[in-house]
Amino acid sequence: MRITLYFGKWVDTYQGLLGTALPDTFTTDFFLRTFSPFYAKLFDGIRHDSGDPKIWLEKVIGHFEKLGIDTKPKRVVFSDGINSLDKVKTIIKDVDGRMMASFGIGTWLTNDFEDIEPLNMVIKLVSAKKNAYEPQRFAIKLSDVIGKHNGDEATIQDYLKRISS
Repeated sequence: MRITLYFGKWVDTYQGLLGTALPDTFTTDFFLRTFSPFYAKLFDGIRHDSGDPKIWLEKVIGHFEKLGIDTKPKRVVFSDGINSLDKVKTIIKDVDGRMMASFGIGTWLTNDFEDIEPLNMVIKLVSAKKNAYEPQRFAIKLSDVIGKHNGDEATIQDYLKRISS
């Protein structure tokens, strides 16, 4: 069974109001293989949420360039472990005007006390079902960082096999 990303449902639901694509649900590499010129032009930007930001940025810019799309008006949102101004400055140097950049500071935004270590927690969907009559289905996230895959292990392994073909 072939996996496709359902960008259409996102577009139908949000009608352009949430124009940032989330690439690492099934890994950035898989996302880019399925991110067609239509959606690459339609979405305003892409969020980085795992893996090395510099390597990820080069993959994304390379994909847009391969599709013949100017990256300068596109936005990249960095949100993985953004916990210092130095990290932001390093990323800005890497972006260097090739895309617009913004940053999401989650854990540190919720706790800025100097003497209290913030909780490093992320809330993720575990399972869902359409209605009371259908079976529960596991939700997973295949991160760009191997140890950050989330969800039912058997489902993770199933999807890893599916996206590798």
